Amino acid sequence: MAPPSEVDVIICGGGAAGSVVAGRLAMADPSLSILVVEGGKNNHNVREVVRPALFLTHLAPGSTTAKFYKGKASEQLNGREPIVPVANILGGGSSINFMMYTRASRS
Repeated sequence: MAPPSEVDVIICGGGAAGSVVAGRLAMADPSLSILVVEGGKNNHNVREVVRPALFLTHLAPGSTTAKFYKGKASEQLNGREPIVPVANILGGGSSINFMMYTRASRS
C-alpha cells in the first residue's frame, strides 16, 4: 500500500503514547487523516507478543523486535558500556514486555 500524499496529522512512534494519541484524535475527529510512523514491524499475531511468557526471546541475539544500543562507558559501571534495549515493533516496549505486561481496558 502506497503512503498517502497528504495527511492532517503525523505521529512519530507507534508505541503506547503514540498509539493512544492517534486513537484519541481519531475518536475526537473521525474526519482527520492520521499517519503513525513506526520503525518496527506490526505486532499483530506475533507469537512472542500474544504470549507474554515468551518475552525473553526479545532479548536474544538476532531479535527482530528489539534493538540494542550501547551507552557511554561509565566509571560507575567499572568502565563498561551499558546496553539499552528498546522496542523495534508497533506498540513499543509495551508489546515486548520490557517493563511489565499490561493490557488496559478501553475505559
